Amino acid sequence: MEDCIVTTLDYPDQPPVTTDDAERIDTLVRKGWTVRPPEPAEQVLARQRENIWGQIKGHRDAVKAQGVQVGGNWFHSDDSSRIQQLGLVMMGANLPAGVQWKTMSGSFVTMTPTLAAQIFQATAARDMAVFAAAEQHRAGVWAAADPSAYNWQTGWPASYQG
Repeated sequence: MEDCIVTTLDYPDQPPVTTDDAERIDTLVRKGWTVRPPEPAEQVLARQRENIWGQIKGHRDAVKAQGVQVGGNWFHSDDSSRIQQLGLVMMGANLPAGVQWKTMSGSFVTMTPTLAAQIFQATAARDMAVFAAAEQHRAGVWAAADPSAYNWQTGWPASYQG
C-alpha cells in the first residue's frame, strides 16, 4: 500500500496521520477518519510560498506606517497622517505661519511649506524602499528550495525606535 494521509473532521486540530500501515488506516477509518492521497509536493511548496508572501505583505504594510525621517525628526506615516501631510503640501505658501506639528518622539516642530514637501518626498522614497524590500523577499522565497527557511525579516528600511 502507498502512503496516504488520514484526517478527521471531528477533531480539526488533530494533525493528519501519514501512513502506509493498512491495519492502522482501517482502524482510523472505522473511527470516522477520512483517507486521501498525499498532497503533491508542488502544491505544498506553492501553499508555503503564498503563506509566507502573505506574511511579507503584512510586514510591508506595518513597516510603511512606522514613520519617516526628515532631518533629526521622525514623522508619523500612518494613512491618516499621510492625508494630513498631503493637505499641508497642497496648502503650499498658504500654510498658516507658526503651525506646530507633533513628531513621533512627542516633540513639536514648526511646520513650513518646505518641511511639508520634505516629509512628502521622504515618504515617497521610503515607500519605494519598503516595496523594493518586499519584492526582493518575495523573489527570495520563490527561489528557496525550502521557503520556510528563508529569512525575510531582515533588510527592511529603518523605522522609528521610540
